[in-house]
Amino acid sequence: PSPPRARAEGEGDGKGKGEGDGDSDGKEEEERPAEAVVAARPPKRSELDRSPGAWMLYSDLLLRVGHECYLYLTGRSHTQNYVFRRWLKHHARDYDWEGRRVRALVKALEGAAGTGP
Repeated sequence: PSPPRARAEGEGDGKGKGEGDGDSDGKEEEERPAEAVVAARPPKRSELDRSPGAWMLYSDLLLRVGHECYLYLTGRSHTQNYVFRRWLKHHARDYDWEGRRVRALVKALEGAAGTGP
């Protein structure tokens, strides 16, 4: 069994919102919906989205992966990494490194300019 939950202040003691305080006329205060507050603020960008250097590094790594895919497909790959060779065997033909690289470069430019989501 879980321990009993402590009551918050004003919970269950008759002093909650609009309960017997005598001053209210039964109308609740006008509150802005949470969606309006969230929509008014610009969306927060993560540290990664604000870091063009990280996206440039990712783009450079994708270029290297693309080059290794090309070498593997032409039979000239001499990588010693067993796991990477297995990955190349399964994904070299269909891995979209060009599209991912373009998206990474766009993210880098957005991060440098301070725009984007």
